[in-house]
Amino acid sequence: MRVLFFMRSVNYGRHFQSVLRTMLENGHELHIALDRHRKGIKSDDGVLRELKAEFPGQLTWALAERRRSPDWESFVGSMRLGIDYLRYRGPWFEDADLLRERARHRAPKGIVRLAEMPVVGGSHGRRALERVLRHLEAAVPIDVGLLEEVRRRDPAVVLVSPLVSLGSAQGDAVRAARAAGVPIALLVASWDNLTNKGVIRDDPDLTLVWNHAQVREGVELHGLREETIVAIGAHTYDHWFDWQPSRDRQAFCEAVGRSDMFEKWPGAEVADHARGNLEMQAELTEIFKTRTTAEWIDFGIEVNVPIAPIYTPHTVQQDPQFLDRMEWFPADVLGADQLPFPVKIAGEEPLVPTKAPEVGEHTDAVLRDVLGYDDAKIAELRAAGAIT
Repeated sequence: MRVLFFMRSVNYGRHFQSVLRTMLENGHELHIALDRHRKGIKSDDGVLRELKAEFPGQLTWALAERRRSPDWESFVGSMRLGIDYLRYRGPWFEDADLLRERARHRAPKGIVRLAEMPVVGGSHGRRALERVLRHLEAAVPIDVGLLEEVRRRDPAVVLVSPLVSLGSAQGDAVRAARAAGVPIALLVASWDNLTNKGVIRDDPDLTLVWNHAQVREGVELHGLREETIVAIGAHTYDHWFDWQPSRDRQAFCEAVGRSDMFEKWPGAEVADHARGNLEMQAELTEIFKTRTTAEWIDFGIEVNVPIAPIYTPHTVQQDPQFLDRMEWFPADVLGADQLPFPVKIAGEEPLVPTKAPEVGEHTDAVLRDVLGYDDAKIAELRAAGAIT
Protein backbone atom coordinates (compact mmCIF):
# COMPACT_ATOMS: atom_id res chain seq x y z
CA MET A 1 0.00 0.00 0.00
CA ARG A 2 1.25 3.48 -0.84
CA VAL A 3 0.92 6.18 1.83
CA LEU A 4 1.39 9.92 1.36
CA PHE A 5 2.14 11.76 4.61
CA PHE A 6 1.95 15.58 4.62
CA MET A 7 4.22 16.56 7.49
CA ARG A 8 5.16 20.05 8.63
CA SER A 9 8.93 19.41 8.78
CA VAL A 10 11.46 16.61 9.20
CA ASN A 11 11.68 16.98 12.98
CA TYR A 12 8.13 15.62 13.20
CA GLY A 13 9.64 12.28 12.26
CA ARG A 14 10.51 11.87 15.94
CA HIS A 15 6.86 12.33 16.90
CA PHE A 16 5.83 9.51 14.60
CA GLN A 17 8.83 7.20 14.74
CA SER A 18 6.82 4.17 15.91
CA VAL A 19 4.03 4.91 13.41
CA LEU A 20 6.45 5.18 10.49
CA ARG A 21 8.31 2.04 11.54
CA THR A 22 5.11 0.02 11.82
CA MET A 23 4.00 1.04 8.33
CA LEU A 24 7.39 0.16 6.85
CA GLU A 25 7.59 -3.15 8.71
CA ASN A 26 4.27 -4.07 7.14
CA GLY A 27 5.69 -3.50 3.68
CA HIS A 28 3.98 -0.20 2.86
CA GLU A 29 5.61 2.45 0.66
CA LEU A 30 5.73 5.86 2.29
CA HIS A 31 6.44 9.31 0.88
CA ILE A 32 6.59 12.30 3.24
CA ALA A 33 5.70 15.70 1.74
CA LEU A 34 7.20 18.45 3.89
CA ASP A 35 5.79 21.93 4.33
CA ARG A 36 9.24 23.46 4.74
CA HIS A 37 12.89 22.94 5.53
CA ARG A 38 14.05 23.76 9.03
CA LYS A 39 17.35 25.08 10.32
CA GLY A 40 19.51 24.07 13.27
CA ILE A 41 18.49 21.25 15.58
CA LYS A 42 14.93 21.29 14.22
CA SER A 43 16.23 20.12 10.84
CA ASP A 44 17.26 16.78 12.33
CA ASP A 45 16.24 14.10 9.86
CA GLY A 46 18.13 11.35 11.70
CA VAL A 47 15.00 9.25 12.30
CA LEU A 48 14.06 9.36 8.63
CA ARG A 49 17.58 8.51 7.48
CA GLU A 50 17.76 5.55 9.87
CA LEU A 51 14.43 4.21 8.65
CA LYS A 52 15.39 4.73 5.02
CA ALA A 53 18.58 2.71 5.55
CA GLU A 54 16.68 -0.03 7.36
CA PHE A 55 13.89 -0.21 4.76
CA PRO A 56 15.55 0.57 1.40
CA GLY A 57 13.22 1.57 -1.39
CA GLN A 58 10.22 2.11 0.88
CA LEU A 59 10.71 5.63 2.30
CA THR A 60 11.27 8.97 0.55
CA TRP A 61 10.73 12.60 1.53
CA ALA A 62 10.83 16.00 -0.16
CA LEU A 63 9.14 19.39 -0.05
CA ALA A 64 5.46 19.32 -0.97
CA GLU A 65 4.90 20.39 -4.57
CA ARG A 66 3.01 23.63 -4.04
CA ARG A 67 2.31 25.83 -7.09
CA ARG A 68 -0.13 28.45 -5.83
CA SER A 69 0.75 32.02 -6.81
CA PRO A 70 2.33 34.28 -4.15
CA ASP A 71 -0.67 36.64 -4.26
CA TRP A 72 -3.15 33.85 -3.57
CA GLU A 73 -0.86 32.41 -0.90
CA SER A 74 -0.61 35.76 0.88
CA PHE A 75 -4.38 36.27 0.78
CA VAL A 76 -5.33 32.83 2.04
CA GLY A 77 -2.61 32.95 4.71
CA SER A 78 -4.07 36.19 6.05
CA MET A 79 -7.55 34.67 6.23
CA ARG A 80 -6.24 31.64 8.15
CA LEU A 81 -4.32 33.72 10.68
CA GLY A 82 -7.38 35.89 11.17
CA ILE A 83 -9.58 32.84 11.84
CA ASP A 84 -7.08 31.52 14.36
CA TYR A 85 -6.97 34.89 16.13
CA LEU A 86 -10.77 34.99 16.42
CA ARG A 87 -10.62 31.56 18.04
CA TYR A 88 -8.72 33.04 20.97
CA ARG A 89 -11.32 35.78 21.39
CA GLY A 90 -13.95 33.15 22.15
CA PRO A 91 -15.22 32.10 25.60
CA TRP A 92 -13.04 28.99 25.77
CA PHE A 93 -9.90 31.16 25.83
CA GLU A 94 -11.13 34.06 27.94
CA ASP A 95 -8.19 33.69 30.35
CA ALA A 96 -5.58 32.64 27.78
CA ASP A 97 -3.98 36.08 27.47
CA LEU A 98 -0.59 34.87 26.24
CA LEU A 99 -2.09 32.58 23.60
CA ARG A 100 -4.42 35.32 22.42
CA GLU A 101 -1.55 37.82 22.18
CA ARG A 102 0.53 35.32 20.21
CA ALA A 103 -2.29 34.86 17.69
CA ARG A 104 -2.94 38.61 17.61
CA HIS A 105 0.72 39.29 16.77
CA ARG A 106 0.53 36.92 13.79
CA ALA A 107 -2.87 38.05 12.46
CA PRO A 108 -3.23 40.82 9.82
CA LYS A 109 -3.59 44.25 11.44
CA GLY A 110 -6.78 44.99 9.53
CA ILE A 111 -8.53 41.89 10.84
CA VAL A 112 -7.28 42.63 14.37
CA ARG A 113 -8.67 46.17 14.26
CA LEU A 114 -11.98 44.91 12.88
CA ALA A 115 -12.23 42.17 15.51
CA GLU A 116 -11.59 44.63 18.32
CA MET A 117 -14.24 47.15 17.24
CA PRO A 118 -17.14 47.31 19.74
CA VAL A 119 -19.70 46.29 17.12
CA VAL A 120 -17.70 43.13 16.29
CA GLY A 121 -16.13 42.42 19.67
CA GLY A 122 -19.16 40.59 21.07
CA SER A 123 -19.88 36.92 20.51
CA HIS A 124 -22.37 37.51 17.66
CA GLY A 125 -20.04 39.87 15.85
CA ARG A 126 -17.08 37.56 16.32
CA ARG A 127 -18.95 34.58 14.89
CA ALA A 128 -20.19 36.63 11.94
CA LEU A 129 -16.68 37.84 11.13
CA GLU A 130 -15.35 34.30 11.42
CA ARG A 131 -17.98 33.03 8.98
CA VAL A 132 -16.96 35.68 6.46
CA LEU A 133 -13.26 34.81 6.78
CA ARG A 134 -14.00 31.09 6.49
CA HIS A 135 -16.04 31.63 3.31
CA LEU A 136 -13.26 33.72 1.78
CA GLU A 137 -10.60 31.17 2.75
CA ALA A 138 -12.66 28.26 1.40
CA ALA A 139 -13.23 30.08 -1.91
CA VAL A 140 -9.50 30.07 -2.75
CA PRO A 141 -8.80 27.55 -5.54
CA ILE A 142 -7.14 24.23 -4.64
CA ASP A 143 -3.37 24.24 -4.99
CA VAL A 144 -2.87 22.56 -8.37
CA GLY A 145 0.61 21.39 -7.45
CA LEU A 146 -0.62 19.47 -4.40
CA LEU A 147 -3.55 18.00 -6.33
CA GLU A 148 -1.24 16.75 -9.07
CA GLU A 149 1.17 15.33 -6.48
CA VAL A 150 -1.62 13.35 -4.81
CA ARG A 151 -2.84 12.02 -8.16
CA ARG A 152 0.67 11.14 -9.38
CA ARG A 153 1.67 9.30 -6.21
CA ASP A 154 -1.73 7.55 -6.14
CA PRO A 155 -1.78 6.75 -2.40
CA ALA A 156 -4.32 4.51 -0.72
CA VAL A 157 -4.51 7.04 2.12
CA VAL A 158 -3.24 10.54 2.89
CA LEU A 159 -1.98 11.37 6.38
CA VAL A 160 -1.46 14.91 7.66
CA SER A 161 0.10 16.44 10.78
CA PRO A 162 -0.06 18.68 12.68
CA LEU A 163 -2.70 20.65 10.66
CA VAL A 164 -3.23 23.04 13.60
CA SER A 165 -0.24 25.39 13.48
CA LEU A 166 -1.28 29.05 13.49
CA GLY A 167 -2.22 29.88 9.91
CA SER A 168 -1.42 26.30 8.83
CA ALA A 169 -1.48 25.73 5.07
CA GLN A 170 -1.92 21.97 5.49
CA GLY A 171 -5.62 22.33 4.89
CA ASP A 172 -4.60 22.58 1.22
CA ALA A 173 -3.39 18.98 1.42
CA VAL A 174 -6.72 17.89 2.91
CA ARG A 175 -8.60 19.59 0.07
CA ALA A 176 -6.29 18.14 -2.58
CA ALA A 177 -6.75 14.62 -1.21
CA ARG A 178 -10.50 15.05 -1.05
CA ALA A 179 -10.60 16.34 -4.65
CA ALA A 180 -8.58 13.29 -5.71
CA GLY A 181 -10.97 10.96 -3.86
CA VAL A 182 -8.36 9.74 -1.36
CA PRO A 183 -9.30 9.26 2.32
CA ILE A 184 -7.52 11.61 4.77
CA ALA A 185 -6.49 11.01 8.38
CA LEU A 186 -5.11 13.57 10.84
CA LEU A 187 -2.51 12.23 13.28
CA VAL A 188 -2.48 14.58 16.29
CA ALA A 189 1.20 15.16 17.03
CA SER A 190 1.16 16.16 20.69
CA TRP A 191 -0.93 16.32 23.85
CA ASP A 192 -1.62 20.08 23.52
CA ASN A 193 -2.19 20.36 19.76
CA LEU A 194 -5.96 20.69 19.95
CA THR A 195 -5.97 23.34 22.70
CA ASN A 196 -3.27 25.95 22.18
CA LYS A 197 -2.63 25.99 18.42
CA GLY A 198 -4.80 27.00 15.48
CA VAL A 199 -8.23 25.70 14.55
CA ILE A 200 -8.96 22.83 12.15
CA ARG A 201 -10.62 24.42 9.12
CA ASP A 202 -10.76 21.38 6.82
CA ASP A 203 -12.17 18.29 8.52
CA PRO A 204 -10.29 15.05 7.80
CA ASP A 205 -12.20 11.80 7.36
CA LEU A 206 -10.55 10.39 10.49
CA THR A 207 -8.72 12.05 13.39
CA LEU A 208 -6.45 9.91 15.55
CA VAL A 209 -5.88 11.38 19.02
CA TRP A 210 -4.03 10.37 22.17
CA ASN A 211 -6.86 10.07 24.68
CA HIS A 212 -10.53 10.72 25.39
CA ALA A 213 -9.79 14.26 26.57
CA GLN A 214 -8.63 15.04 23.02
CA VAL A 215 -11.77 13.46 21.63
CA ARG A 216 -13.74 16.03 23.62
CA GLU A 217 -11.41 18.84 22.49
CA GLY A 218 -11.83 17.84 18.86
CA VAL A 219 -15.61 18.06 19.18
CA GLU A 220 -15.89 21.16 21.37
CA LEU A 221 -12.97 23.26 20.09
CA HIS A 222 -12.81 22.23 16.42
CA GLY A 223 -16.34 21.14 15.55
CA LEU A 224 -15.30 17.63 14.49
CA ARG A 225 -17.91 14.88 14.54
CA GLU A 226 -17.25 12.54 17.44
CA GLU A 227 -17.72 9.43 15.32
CA THR A 228 -14.72 10.51 13.18
CA ILE A 229 -12.31 10.73 16.16
CA VAL A 230 -10.53 7.68 17.58
CA ALA A 231 -8.30 7.63 20.69
CA ILE A 232 -5.31 5.35 19.98
CA GLY A 233 -2.78 6.31 22.68
CA ALA A 234 0.36 8.44 22.69
CA HIS A 235 2.27 7.13 19.67
CA THR A 236 5.13 9.52 20.44
CA TYR A 237 5.98 7.38 23.46
CA ASP A 238 5.26 3.91 22.05
CA HIS A 239 8.98 3.13 22.03
CA TRP A 240 9.03 3.30 25.84
CA PHE A 241 7.15 0.00 25.94
CA ASP A 242 10.04 -1.67 24.10
CA TRP A 243 12.61 -0.64 26.67
CA GLN A 244 14.16 -3.39 28.72
CA PRO A 245 16.33 -3.11 31.83
CA SER A 246 20.03 -3.46 31.13
CA ARG A 247 20.48 -5.17 34.53
CA ASP A 248 18.04 -7.34 36.46
CA ARG A 249 17.56 -8.81 39.94
CA GLN A 250 19.84 -11.74 39.05
CA ALA A 251 22.71 -9.24 38.70
CA PHE A 252 21.94 -7.90 42.19
CA CYS A 253 21.86 -11.36 43.73
CA GLU A 254 25.19 -12.23 42.13
CA ALA A 255 26.73 -8.91 43.22
CA VAL A 256 25.89 -9.54 46.90
CA GLY A 257 27.05 -13.16 46.69
CA ARG A 258 23.57 -14.66 46.96
CA SER A 259 22.93 -16.30 43.58
CA ASP A 260 20.94 -18.89 45.50
CA MET A 261 18.19 -16.30 46.11
CA PHE A 262 17.59 -15.90 42.39
CA GLU A 263 17.70 -19.64 41.83
CA LYS A 264 15.14 -20.14 44.58
CA TRP A 265 12.87 -17.22 43.59
CA PRO A 266 13.44 -16.44 39.88
CA GLY A 267 9.91 -15.02 39.39
CA ALA A 268 7.86 -15.14 36.18
CA GLU A 269 7.42 -11.38 35.71
CA VAL A 270 8.95 -8.14 36.93
CA ALA A 271 8.52 -7.98 40.74
CA ASP A 272 6.62 -11.28 40.69
CA HIS A 273 9.34 -12.80 42.89
CA ALA A 274 8.49 -10.36 45.71
CA ARG A 275 4.70 -10.67 45.79
CA GLY A 276 3.84 -11.78 49.36
CA ASN A 277 7.25 -13.45 49.76
CA LEU A 278 7.89 -12.74 53.44
CA GLU A 279 10.80 -15.20 53.58
CA MET A 280 12.69 -13.41 50.82
CA GLN A 281 11.86 -9.99 52.29
CA ALA A 282 13.39 -11.13 55.59
CA GLU A 283 16.55 -12.25 53.74
CA LEU A 284 16.81 -8.87 51.97
CA THR A 285 16.29 -7.01 55.24
CA GLU A 286 19.34 -8.72 56.74
CA ILE A 287 21.38 -8.01 53.59
CA PHE A 288 20.49 -4.30 53.54
CA LYS A 289 21.48 -3.98 57.21
CA THR A 290 25.10 -4.66 56.25
CA ARG A 291 25.65 -1.24 54.64
CA THR A 292 24.54 2.35 55.12
CA THR A 293 22.30 4.01 52.56
CA ALA A 294 25.23 5.92 51.09
CA GLU A 295 27.29 2.73 50.87
CA TRP A 296 24.48 0.91 49.05
CA ILE A 297 24.22 3.73 46.51
CA ASP A 298 27.99 3.59 45.90
CA PHE A 299 27.73 -0.20 45.63
CA GLY A 300 24.98 0.07 43.01
CA ILE A 301 27.12 2.41 40.92
CA GLU A 302 30.13 0.12 41.28
CA VAL A 303 28.34 -3.05 40.13
CA ASN A 304 25.98 -1.28 37.70
CA VAL A 305 22.78 -2.25 39.52
CA PRO A 306 20.02 0.40 40.02
CA ILE A 307 19.71 1.18 43.74
CA ALA A 308 17.94 4.23 45.16
CA PRO A 309 17.12 5.30 48.72
CA ILE A 310 13.63 5.40 50.23
CA TYR A 311 13.36 8.73 52.01
CA THR A 312 11.38 9.87 55.02
CA PRO A 313 10.34 13.52 55.48
CA HIS A 314 13.48 13.94 57.60
CA THR A 315 16.08 12.08 55.51
CA VAL A 316 14.97 13.69 52.23
CA GLN A 317 16.31 16.98 53.58
CA GLN A 318 19.83 15.58 53.28
CA ASP A 319 19.52 14.55 49.63
CA PRO A 320 22.00 16.60 47.51
CA GLN A 321 19.53 17.15 44.65
CA PHE A 322 16.81 18.19 47.07
CA LEU A 323 19.16 20.62 48.83
CA ASP A 324 20.27 22.11 45.53
CA ARG A 325 16.70 22.63 44.31
CA MET A 326 14.74 23.87 47.30
CA GLU A 327 14.94 24.93 50.91
CA TRP A 328 12.73 23.27 53.54
CA PHE A 329 10.61 25.63 55.63
CA PRO A 330 10.94 24.48 59.26
CA ALA A 331 8.14 24.21 61.82
CA ASP A 332 9.27 27.26 63.78
CA VAL A 333 8.62 29.41 60.70
CA LEU A 334 5.30 28.02 59.42
CA GLY A 335 4.04 25.98 62.34
CA ALA A 336 4.83 22.70 60.56
CA ASP A 337 7.61 21.41 58.30
CA GLN A 338 6.66 22.35 54.75
CA LEU A 339 8.06 22.09 51.23
CA PRO A 340 8.09 25.18 49.03
CA PHE A 341 6.27 25.24 45.70
CA PRO A 342 8.37 22.84 43.56
CA VAL A 343 8.04 24.65 40.21
CA LYS A 344 10.68 27.24 39.38
CA ILE A 345 9.77 29.92 36.85
CA ALA A 346 12.61 31.62 35.00
CA GLY A 347 13.03 35.24 36.05
CA GLU A 348 10.64 34.92 38.97
CA GLU A 349 11.39 34.67 42.68
CA PRO A 350 9.97 31.52 44.30
CA LEU A 351 6.81 31.91 46.33
CA VAL A 352 7.38 32.07 50.09
CA PRO A 353 4.38 30.88 52.14
CA THR A 354 3.37 32.53 55.38
CA LYS A 355 2.28 30.94 58.61
CA ALA A 356 -1.45 30.28 59.00
CA PRO A 357 -3.05 32.60 61.58
CA GLU A 358 -3.72 31.39 65.09
CA VAL A 359 -7.33 31.06 66.26
CA GLY A 360 -8.71 34.56 66.84
CA GLU A 361 -5.53 36.29 65.65
CA HIS A 362 -7.36 38.49 63.13
CA THR A 363 -10.67 38.90 64.98
CA ASP A 364 -10.13 42.57 65.84
CA ALA A 365 -8.97 43.41 62.32
CA VAL A 366 -12.01 41.74 60.72
CA LEU A 367 -14.47 43.46 63.05
CA ARG A 368 -12.81 46.82 62.57
CA ASP A 369 -12.04 46.73 58.81
CA VAL A 370 -14.97 44.66 57.51
CA LEU A 371 -17.81 45.45 59.93
CA GLY A 372 -16.68 48.95 60.91
CA TYR A 373 -16.71 48.33 64.69
CA ASP A 374 -14.72 50.77 66.83
CA ASP A 375 -12.49 49.79 69.74
CA ALA A 376 -15.29 50.38 72.29
CA LYS A 377 -17.69 48.03 70.46
CA ILE A 378 -15.01 45.34 70.14
CA ALA A 379 -14.19 45.66 73.87
CA GLU A 380 -17.91 45.35 74.67
CA LEU A 381 -18.20 42.12 72.66
CA ARG A 382 -15.10 40.69 74.28
CA ALA A 383 -16.40 41.56 77.78
CA ALA A 384 -19.70 39.84 76.98
CA GLY A 385 -17.81 36.69 75.95
CA ALA A 386 -19.01 36.92 72.33
CA ILE A 387 -15.37 36.91 71.10
CA THR A 388 -12.11 35.88 72.68
